[in-house]
Order: sequence, then C-alpha cells, then structure tokens
Amino acid sequence: MLIVSALSGMLLGAVLGGKLSNLAPVDFRGFPVIVTSLLLRSLSIFLDSRVMQSSAVSFMASLLPAAILLCGLCLNLRFPGVWLIVAGTCMNGAVIAANGGRMPVSLEQAAPERLAAEIGRLTNSITHQVLVSDTRLKFLADLFRWPSFLGRGTMFSLGDILITAGVFWFTFLLVRGKFPAPANDGTID
Repeated sequence: MLIVSALSGMLLGAVLGGKLSNLAPVDFRGFPVIVTSLLLRSLSIFLDSRVMQSSAVSFMASLLPAAILLCGLCLNLRFPGVWLIVAGTCMNGAVIAANGGRMPVSLEQAAPERLAAEIGRLTNSITHQVLVSDTRLKFLADLFRWPSFLGRGTMFSLGDILITAGVFWFTFLLVRGKFPAPANDGTID
C-alpha cells in the first residue's frame, strides 16, 4: 500500500510538472532509523508463526518498530505529509497497545472460502488477531478491505489511511519541488 502511494504521488507530481530529480536533494533526517524500523517490522512478519506467542513478544514485534519509526519521523515533522504519517502510526500503536500488542482484524468482509484460513493465520500471528466483541478501540482496528481487483484483499485501518495519505502527499510535493529550500546551515526554514 505504501509503495503504491509513494509511486502514485511521484507519478502525479511528475505529470503536473514536477521532476523526479527533486527526490535527491532532500535533507530527510534519521533515514537509517526509519529503515531499521521497517526491517524490524519485516522480520516480525517473517517470524510471525515461528515464535512462541506471548504479550511480550507481540508488544516487541509490533510496538518496537513503530516506536523506532516515530523517532525517525519526528526528526522530519517540518516536511509536509510527515505529520499525517506520525498521526497514523500513533493511531495504529494505540489500538495495538490496547489489545495486548496485536492489531485486531475484522473478518466481516472476508470471503467465505477464505474465512477458515484467515482465522488460522490470525490465531498464529504474533502481530495480528481476530477482532472480537471485547476488542478495545475497535474503530482503529483493521476494518477496511482493499477491493479484490487491487490484490489479495489486505485489510487496513484508519491509521493506515493517514499513513498512506501522508506518504502520497510527501512524495507528491517533493517531486513538485514544493519543499522549503535548505538554509545555509543545512536546516530547513
């Protein structure tokens, strides 16, 4: 979802007169921190059903990458769109923290032939779980589903919508050259 959002922002920005060469000169701070958080998140997906489930493992697999990501993003709040990414990440973190370290996922929109497989996948997941009646902050859970023509039917949350919008807005304005120019000391005015 994020890759599609970034590429869409770049493409629309270029179509509307921007330049892809505008991607290079941005002073985006904390890039290694952000990459580290994304690598940890990828590792948690890989380890999903391979490690013992516990609240501590779930919290580490879900919230540690999010906390590291927030540290990197907060260094860049001066850029348009980044505050949306931060807000979405905080929304996802809140629902995950309120539900034992795992993101609740609604199965209401699951295809009947996929329901048993989804329940099995979520039961074995260290990062996700089935949304149930006593789920806290339900409105922030993964409630929405991509249309089937866009892929395998991934579920997403309100926080994911904000993150995606922020990535789009950031890349769109970046390609359009709408970011403030760096000051002489290297900081952004």
